[in-house]
Amino acid sequence: MLMKIGLVAAAVLAVSIPFYIYFIQILKQNQERDFSQVQVFGFIFKWWGNELNTFNGTFAHDMVIDPPITINLTLTSDEMKRVYLKMVEVGFFTYAQKDAEIKNWVIVTPCGSYYLKVKYDSLVKELTWDDNSLINLKLKKLTNFIIEIIHAHEEFKQLPPPRGGYI
Repeated sequence: MLMKIGLVAAAVLAVSIPFYIYFIQILKQNQERDFSQVQVFGFIFKWWGNELNTFNGTFAHDMVIDPPITINLTLTSDEMKRVYLKMVEVGFFTYAQKDAEIKNWVIVTPCGSYYLKVKYDSLVKELTWDDNSLINLKLKKLTNFIIEIIHAHEEFKQLPPPRGGYI
């Protein structure tokens, strides 16, 4: 009896896994193909004490011991498209909040926290995670990509350096 259950389970997995992979590939292709037709795309990205809000074109920079400084910072349409494609590449749209709650076996200290809210036409996707979340390893490519874009902007380069740091 156990052998039959094991064979059935193996058969279900053999059919389900390729279908799931195919479904995700189709989803990614459709999202990439449709970006030129997107009416609304924007996001709010928070990490540590920083916040980029592309809906209102602002960036709040964490000054550690001083109050944050908020500046106008608008990403170009090309930067927005590249961020969107990076979201698709790392599978951001496929993660559920429960995925973010699975912790890595390595504890990172200090532990930074992240929040990303994305509006893509009528779809709104929100995800909160931290450095100890297992998905952080996968989303690191996306977060680093967004941070690099911010740091390349002249408006960011003109900000004073924060006083202090996190340990």
